[in-house]
Order: sequence, then C-alpha cells, then structure tokens
Amino acid sequence: MYTAQPEGYLELELGDWRAERYILVWSNTSIVNVSVWIDETYLGRANQTSNASNGTDNNPLYVLPWSPSQLVGASTLRVEATVSCNG
Repeated sequence: MYTAQPEGYLELELGDWRAERYILVWSNTSIVNVSVWIDETYLGRANQTSNASNGTDNNPLYVLPWSPSQLVGASTLRVEATVSCNG
C-alpha cells in the first residue's frame, strides 16, 4: 500500500521479502538518491527501474541487490531518499 501525504511529504512503501528488496519512493519533486542500510551497514544506492510501458524513468520502484544469507533473525532496514530542491 502507498499514499502521498497532503502536505507533500514522501511516503515509502517497503516490500519485506527475505529474498528480494523492493522500495517504492515518490515525491512532488525529483528524487536524486535512494540509499539503503541494514543493521547500520550501508548497502548502497538503490536503482530506479524504468517504466516499461513508456520507456521513462518516472517509476517509483527502486531495487538493490543484496545477499539475504548474510542475515540471521530480525534486522533493521533504513532507507533514505534525497530529493531535489529545484524540482
């Protein structure tokens, strides 16, 4: 599920599957970076997928390769999205 806040705040929807990580990120302004950490370990920048229907990059789906075999038990996932101040 996802929603855009009336005030224009970002709303993130995280798919929590053990074998894959998918992140939905959207904003009223351009998103310039989506960074991901698990248990305070930086995993890298998530890559925006292209919109296959029209070939544009306005898709809110971001993906990041990772190795679930390195995790045991509960973990903390942190996602930070940076947006452009210029729109």
